[in-house]
Amino acid sequence: MMKNKKVLIIGESSGIGLALAKTLLANGTEVIIASRTAAEKKKHFKLA
Repeated sequence: MMKNKKVLIIGESSGIGLALAKTLLANGTEVIIASRTAAEKKKHFKLA
């Protein structure tokens, strides 16, 4: 349903935002993430 779509998620470092980002990525959605620190993003995702 969300294949070939782009989604912006703000506050993805924990909780619902993190779960949503991982689920969307697993389903082929391009996910753009924003959090307060780069360290949080690196901890959860392999960044390009």
